[in-house]
Amino acid sequence: MNRFILLITGILYCLTCFSQVDANGSYLNVTRPSGGPISAGDIIELHSVISVSSGASISNLSYTDNIPSGVSYVSGSLKVVTNENKVVSSISNTGAYTDAADGDRGKVVASAITVFMGNSATSSAGGTVAANTTKPTFQNGTAILMVAYRVQVTASFGSTITTAGVFHYPARTSTTLVIRSVSPGSARILFLNTSGTLLYSRSVIISTGTNTVDLSLPAHLPAGIYIVRTITGSESAVSRLIVE
Repeated sequence: MNRFILLITGILYCLTCFSQVDANGSYLNVTRPSGGPISAGDIIELHSVISVSSGASISNLSYTDNIPSGVSYVSGSLKVVTNENKVVSSISNTGAYTDAADGDRGKVVASAITVFMGNSATSSAGGTVAANTTKPTFQNGTAILMVAYRVQVTASFGSTITTAGVFHYPARTSTTLVIRSVSPGSARILFLNTSGTLLYSRSVIISTGTNTVDLSLPAHLPAGIYIVRTITGSESAVSRLIVE
């Protein structure tokens, strides 16, 4: 039997310095929910989860992603759900979104996905997620939200699919990068302005699985939008960092 290899690698979540904020990625083979090899034609649901606990609060939260190569997007599948993968009608922070750039909180333009999240989020701006306050709320007041969308595998046998989704919210003096890798090695982190000028670089050793890297931002950094590029072997992930 042919086996299709799907690697969730190079996922980079750009987070602020709060230790109470965590992000995770996973996927579900909708075609084969009981398990088995992934094959061309299978429907895969990609999940990106952010959790805010211990009294922490973040603002202007948004999520961006690009449909990876080797798959095609399943129209109308974008949603924000609870960690049980449910849209709850009484919780405004969950919902199924149209692909169009209309009045809801999510859109899919070409291969680019954007979702604005949190309390009082709109179709063009992120809201606030606060532990003990923002619903859905779970153990010890932790607020958990999950972005999900579906793709159909189009790549051939033996291919690797790489995804990279990013949660954005403002940072001030430091940031924490969460890098997920399928193998140990090294990663190079580049911090640039929107003109492409390198402001800071650092090399780190990473292990298989989740790696957390704390970075101090350059002193006297003006408020604005910056680019963080992480390079691991032949893979590269790019995220946007907002500095207040």
